[in-house]
Amino acid sequence: MPIFESESFVLKSYSLAEADRIVVFYTRNYGIVRGVAKGAKRLNSKFGSTLEPFS
Repeated sequence: MPIFESESFVLKSYSLAEADRIVVFYTRNYGIVRGVAKGAKRLNSKFGSTLEPFS
């Protein structure tokens, strides 16, 4: 699976297992993209609140 980098907005995020999240992004270059953020719900997560959608 390729890894790419692009600026994006978080549209939605869903719980997956105990500590993981499925995140739906909108990017200018790639359109709507889904990804899994491993360990995103842990207290010491490197993601912090960056994977939460704006409301």
